Amino acid sequence: MKLRILGDSLRLRLSQSEVKQFGETARVEQSIRFGPGSAMTYAIEHDASVQEVRASFEGSAVTVRMPSSVAQAWVGTDEVTIRGEQPLDGDAPLSLLIEKDFKCAIPRPGEEDYDGFEHPTGGC
Repeated sequence: MKLRILGDSLRLRLSQSEVKQFGETARVEQSIRFGPGSAMTYAIEHDASVQEVRASFEGSAVTVRMPSSVAQAWVGTDEVTIRGEQPLDGDAPLSLLIEKDFKCAIPRPGEEDYDGFEHPTGGC
């Protein structure tokens, strides 16, 4: 799973196996380590009690949650993106995007995308 943060926007991109895992277990999680005892976790999960897409940051963990009905529809179709907006204190909202990750259209050295979805334009 890839995490992209830009200003007040957060995007998660899931590979084919991660989308499958998300549908089956309701959660996918990754971590990035910054040194001994220092890591940040980011996760996506779905739950029937959740009403809309929301993100939280607690301790060293970013978690995006969504309704199970939305997640299951996304997992089981060709739909690529789930969008959400989360109100912030008096400012523009936090933009949330969850996407299926495509294989690259142009190969890039050092990047593996063997588990990505086939690119709509045919890919590499």
